[in-house]
Amino acid sequence: MQDFLSISVGKIFFSYIVVFLYLFTAVNCSVLKLKLPHLNRTVRSSGFHRILQYNLSLQEVKGPTQILITQLMPKDIYLDPYQLLKRIEDNEIKVITIISERQINVEIPAYQAQPFSVQLCSISSTNFHKIELPFHLRYQKPHDCNINGESVLINLENLTIHFRTIKNYTPNLKCLSNNEIDNSWIKQMVEMSTIFKVPVGCMEHLYIVLSLTIGVTISAAIYLCSELLKVKLLNSL
Repeated sequence: MQDFLSISVGKIFFSYIVVFLYLFTAVNCSVLKLKLPHLNRTVRSSGFHRILQYNLSLQEVKGPTQILITQLMPKDIYLDPYQLLKRIEDNEIKVITIISERQINVEIPAYQAQPFSVQLCSISSTNFHKIELPFHLRYQKPHDCNINGESVLINLENLTIHFRTIKNYTPNLKCLSNNEIDNSWIKQMVEMSTIFKVPVGCMEHLYIVLSLTIGVTISAAIYLCSELLKVKLLNSL
């Protein structure tokens, strides 16, 4: 009888453990499902002035939310500090350079520049966030287009997302830096690659461009001198 009771108690205890593990796994899988954001990153426009757009949706999350995207920008890209002074809708853009510079040098070419990190913060009354970041492309060093082609590929790689739900939608809520993020935020590393082309000068065209530049400059100088001479002659009459 005691053996029977022991076996019954053991089975009941084992059943409780199985049920507990099942519920624990189900709850955690459900939470994990809720916490995985869907992110789309695209590059709009063409030429040397473009827009980097992020569309992020927090799946099955309701109410106001806040996100913080940390993105490493390649040296081929620079941001205009004066453009960043203007907030886009409810977004606040922060630029943090790896070499701790307050201003990004917009004059130097790509082969002399350094990568930098940018933080993009968005506060939304829903679970959807849209951030548009205007950026510019640096001058690329000319190369042999017969070998390397007439364009170079720029690659935007992985990024980090911090996100959380907030009680009240407050547009003036300031973004936090990475060292100020507490346990209320959820962190996710996103592995993705966004590649786009940038036109580059060809060494084969160097002498043609140089000849045209010199020719146009000389022609303009001759025309200007002739016009000035005409004016001088008219004034002397």
